[in-house]
Amino acid sequence: MFVAVASLQLAERGQLSLDARLVEALPASVTGRIANAPDITVRMLLGHRAGIPDWDSPAVDEQGRP
Repeated sequence: MFVAVASLQLAERGQLSLDARLVEALPASVTGRIANAPDITVRMLLGHRAGIPDWDSPAVDEQGRP
């Protein structure tokens, strides 16, 4: 909830677009572990509609491996 509020405050100030793709808003060390990061927006992430499995799951770990 804290991240959502902070994100909305940044959007209100014009410092973050809710329609920004994750690769535009987050570092490569994070987005590199998410297979479809270029297709996910901040809005989708905040609405839990991004299709990302639990962060601490084997599925995410395997996606991030070369």
